[in-house]
Amino acid sequence: KKPDGTIISKPIEDLYPFLSREEFNENMIVPPVEILK
Repeated sequence: KKPDGTIISKPIEDLYPFLSREEFNENMIVPPVEILK
């Protein structure tokens, strides 16, 4: 949740079922999006 109250959800490919980052990266066809913090 951002300070202004808006919510940023994770990219659809990074939602349930949760994978280890290694397995996630092995299965990605395109580079994953990095979330701004």
